[in-house]
Order: sequence, then structure tokens, then C-alpha cells
Amino acid sequence: MSLIQNPILPGFNADPSIIRVEDTYYIANST
Repeated sequence: MSLIQNPILPGFNADPSIIRVEDTYYIANST
């Protein structure tokens, strides 16, 4: 089994939400 890595948010980030506004992406996660 290989490990999956997130290049945008390192570590554990629960419940990420991503929104796109035109050509810009925003991401937020719970603490």
C-alpha cells in the first residue's frame, strides 16, 4: 500500500471545503 500525500495542506486536515471563483480556488478546513 502506498502513502498518499497532500502537497497543498500538509498533515491531517479534517473536512476540507474547496470553492472556485472564476479562475481562483479557495480551500478551508475545520480545526
